[in-house]
Amino acid sequence: MCSDKLQFSLYDAFARASRVSRAFLYGLDADRQLPLHLPDLARTPYLGFTGKNYQLGGVCLIGINPGGGGDAYSEETLADRQLADSIDILRGNDSNPAHFEAMNDRFEAQFRQIPFKTIVNPVLEAADSDVSSCAYLNMFPYRTRGDKMPHSKALAKSCELIVEPLLKALRPRYIVILGYKARNTAEKNLSLPIKPYVIKRTIGDRVICPEAAAVIKEIAADKMSRVDRAKWLRIDTDQIKAS
Repeated sequence: MCSDKLQFSLYDAFARASRVSRAFLYGLDADRQLPLHLPDLARTPYLGFTGKNYQLGGVCLIGINPGGGGDAYSEETLADRQLADSIDILRGNDSNPAHFEAMNDRFEAQFRQIPFKTIVNPVLEAADSDVSSCAYLNMFPYRTRGDKMPHSKALAKSCELIVEPLLKALRPRYIVILGYKARNTAEKNLSLPIKPYVIKRTIGDRVICPEAAAVIKEIAADKMSRVDRAKWLRIDTDQIKAS
């Protein structure tokens, strides 16, 4: 389990990030990327989650943005509604760490059903981690019509105002970017604290391609020395105490 101090630090970072609205990211430009159906869900920021066992120096997976923006997606599921409601509560001024925990539990449950678990699970195993011990972030937390790439200006704002503050709070040892589109976005918009691993994805994420397999082997071989890891964790602990 996360320590109370770490849990509060992460709660505070995620609560602040959740209040960056879709309208603010798109600015004065007309939001032509609003999905055709379920506009309230499209205005819900699916930031990501931290597993209940996440610790400083853990694994952070990064994707582009949540799916569910296709024109055929017109009916929400119970899980969709429950997750959206928990995010809305987290965004409120009266939220607390218990609401963050509830959001994480619901987000993690959905994350375990995603198609790219075929590549996520081997990545986590290579880093001696699992879903309950990792973090996941969307570079852009809002659904887009047709699941298209977010507009560049909105994406840049999201990386600056949402992703970078969350990475600062998470302070992961491993940053794993899922897909080359996500890599290109990160290279353009993020100042990452460490060199990320980039996992090439395939159509449907049904198989692990040779390029991804090679990177997974690199992750497994990258073992931080005890001294360096202790230094890494001590820096983060001091930051939390000072905040």
